[in-house]
Amino acid sequence: MTTRLACLSDIHANLTAFETVLADLDRQKPDQVIFLGDAATLGPQPRAVMARLRALGCPCIMGNHDAFTLDRATAPDLHWVPDWYARQLTDADLDFIRTFQPRLTLPLTGNRTLLCSHGSPKSNTDQIFPTTPAGKLEAMLEGHPADLYLGGHTHIQMMKQYKGRLVINAGSVGMPFELVPFPETGPRFLPWAEYTIINDDGGSLGIELRRIPLDMQKLRESYFSSQMPDATYWYGLWLDK
Repeated sequence: MTTRLACLSDIHANLTAFETVLADLDRQKPDQVIFLGDAATLGPQPRAVMARLRALGCPCIMGNHDAFTLDRATAPDLHWVPDWYARQLTDADLDFIRTFQPRLTLPLTGNRTLLCSHGSPKSNTDQIFPTTPAGKLEAMLEGHPADLYLGGHTHIQMMKQYKGRLVINAGSVGMPFELVPFPETGPRFLPWAEYTIINDDGGSLGIELRRIPLDMQKLRESYFSSQMPDATYWYGLWLDK
């Protein structure tokens, strides 16, 4: 019997993208959903995203933006931090974020384990790329043994093999980056929602890096009806409009 784990990360207050993924989950019928962090900043609908995420009842990992939401003094000096985002979230939303875990280990068949985090098992700000040098990657994973490592944070879907272990980035539901590091013109967002499904059939693991096209008109309306700061700027970062 195959167990299917759906792994979502980096929604970033994008309800249109989140609902696109939720509709795909209804078709895919995973056995469990795991959220890997960064729920309710940068996008137009933080409160609605929090309500839908809470309704899922799934394990949630603390992303760096979730931590910034709880303690704004730790956030970098970015223009999304102002009061608009703080005003959108209720005390219940903040209490929910406080339940997010720094990491989560789940058993797989064959005595294998899956370790879920946001950046790396050591820090939700660590960045793991296909080009991350072996020594640097080893330092990020050291002390946290697992057979499969699953994260987000970089907004770049990825699967790489390291010493027989798999390192997976689930991608970003709400803000998939075209390129990291950003070019001089700044970030650009790809016109789909990303997430990953892990299939554990007892003898082998299958990894699905899924990309679901977005309704760009609906996305545009979500930005300009939200009264979020700099909506024109943020919507302008999306490709294929």
